[in-house]
Amino acid sequence: MLANWTYHEQDDYYIDWQGVRQRQVQYNPSWQYFKFKAKVTLQSKTDKRCRKIDVEPVFGQMKSVFGMRRTHSLGKKKGETDVGLMLMMMNLSKYWNRRGIKGLPLKQK
Repeated sequence: MLANWTYHEQDDYYIDWQGVRQRQVQYNPSWQYFKFKAKVTLQSKTDKRCRKIDVEPVFGQMKSVFGMRRTHSLGKKKGETDVGLMLMMMNLSKYWNRRGIKGLPLKQK
């Protein structure tokens, strides 16, 4: 992190936390601003969000409810089939949960 480094303005170089002199350092103020803003938002006590729920609900459900952390088949095509079966199973469980208690049919409107 550039904020932890010491800058020597006269000779135009940085010294990192290990004491190594760095000649060329690229600094992007926009990137640093958005990175800081995201850090503040994630660490705020008023807005506690969980990445699994907020950003990736489908993958979070695959990991926590169904226990799928990786595919069990090797190869791209077999992996796609494995994930496809998982998504189909998730859709069927949503359908089954909507049917109501003890497998009763949905109420007709």
